[in-house]
Amino acid sequence: MPSLRVTRGVCLVLLLVLSFAIPGFPGGKDTIQDPLSEKKQGRGERIPATPPPPPAEKRVRLLELWRVPLGSPLSGPLLPLEDRVVASVENGAVQAVSLADGGPLWKADLGEKLAGGPVRILGLVTQATAFGKVVALDPAGGATRWTAELQQDIRRQPTATRDALLVPLATGQIVSLDAEGRERWRVDLRGAPSTPAAACRGMVLVGTEAGTVEAFDRGSGRRLWVSEVGSPVRSPLLCFDGTVYFGTEDDRLRALRYSGRRRWSYKVGGAITALPIPLARRVYFLSYDNYVYALKARSGHLVLRVRMSHRLSDDALQDPERLYLSPYTSARLMALTLPDLQLVGEYKLDLEGEWFTTPPVRAGDRLLIGYGRYEGRILALKEEKEESPAAAPAH
Repeated sequence: MPSLRVTRGVCLVLLLVLSFAIPGFPGGKDTIQDPLSEKKQGRGERIPATPPPPPAEKRVRLLELWRVPLGSPLSGPLLPLEDRVVASVENGAVQAVSLADGGPLWKADLGEKLAGGPVRILGLVTQATAFGKVVALDPAGGATRWTAELQQDIRRQPTATRDALLVPLATGQIVSLDAEGRERWRVDLRGAPSTPAAACRGMVLVGTEAGTVEAFDRGSGRRLWVSEVGSPVRSPLLCFDGTVYFGTEDDRLRALRYSGRRRWSYKVGGAITALPIPLARRVYFLSYDNYVYALKARSGHLVLRVRMSHRLSDDALQDPERLYLSPYTSARLMALTLPDLQLVGEYKLDLEGEWFTTPPVRAGDRLLIGYGRYEGRILALKEEKEESPAAAPAH
């Protein structure tokens, strides 16, 4: 049976050749490697290894200044103002407390379930309710300035622009209100809105459960384009340098040009629900697979990937030098350096079974974050540089 032995030998040789020649074939040259291993990631890219621990002068301490109870879990992100922070809770109340010491300033009971947190437009604090109402409050004392009845349930937290409020409705519409609560325009979407509206370069953009990103003229509501991305949009939309970045249900970060044309997509191992973060020529994003990623903004090629200790789902706070994030249910607030994502500070809640429930925000020299699954609270922290260890005495 010599011919059979020859045939088997030829097959083995062919398999070895294919394993090195075909991209994506197990063992092939283009198989994607873990970027933390400093091996090639594919397309000729070399991914940096895990950076060394940061020097002592970069490390910071997060010290508690005050914490205040709100009586009910928070319904959305905090709104920092000049000398106060405004919070909304699930029992229908909007409250303001002092930035200095957390002391109560005012409380407005709207009497309905709320949709997201408060947003600011032209000096007023506005709050949406789940049942189709938008209320504008005086930030000084909480008095109602105007109320808009939209006649439809509100799906997501409104977005404030310089002179308008963009409100997503559960029926698959976006409504634009002016600064006095008057309706400017209303447009139909191809699906229920799955993200807050985003405003960029004269456009209003929104992602939908139908797997579309839709663009409208900000002034008139005229439809500009629809991009069918094939999967429900899950993260808020980031407009940056001519490109729209967002996460979809199929665990991809996607990039569209401002014309709606597809640019690239990048697959990860978990959901992307947090707002992507721009920095120089990179876009950073958090994933439910426990990693923070940095990609080249134009090409989508991987630059850096750093593993956190827990799932990442909420928006992060970006400062010029650092990124602050709270992994889901971890009860930890973490400070990472930019651009290299080194851990330089951390605050841990001292309450067993609790975790942070809102993204961190900054107000002056304070970091503010909400926590509490059953009773919402606001925690105010101050950041200080860690002192370098004293030099060892000379012998």
